[in-house]
Amino acid sequence: MRHTLRALAATATLALPAAAQQRVDPSAPDSAAVGAMAQATTTPAATRQPMDEGRIRDHLRGLGYTDLDGVERRGDAFHIREARRWGERVENLNVDPNLGHVTNAEPMSERQIRITLREIGWTHIRDIRGEGQYVRVRAERNNREHDLRIDPRVGILDQPGPGR
Repeated sequence: MRHTLRALAATATLALPAAAQQRVDPSAPDSAAVGAMAQATTTPAATRQPMDEGRIRDHLRGLGYTDLDGVERRGDAFHIREARRWGERVENLNVDPNLGHVTNAEPMSERQIRITLREIGWTHIRDIRGEGQYVRVRAERNNREHDLRIDPRVGILDQPGPGR
């Protein structure tokens, strides 16, 4: 299962390829709160209309950005003076209005990973280690131990299952 680590609403709609779409119960033992995923979409970039400021704000909230301040259009991109992401202040974000990608986003820190996992119900978070472009984490939920794989660039959690 793939989930964003941070979400503002458990009922957010995912823009995923059909094979990956599924309803997730955020209270279930093997699920995390779900938000929008910027990198997964079924509409080719060439045929998509650029997002306006309102859609950019909504999209970024779904990716875990809050307290967006100073959002303005600058040429072919949006610039955001300040926001919060995964509980920490970030500044001077550049957003591609066609895809919604923050082009200069920093990957999650170990601290941000721990805080965010706790916020969505994981406990006994340990053994955080890099593995290529991913971060592996051992954690528990509902008294079951899990191996988690996180993409720290976008906050995506791949949850293979208990004890794997």
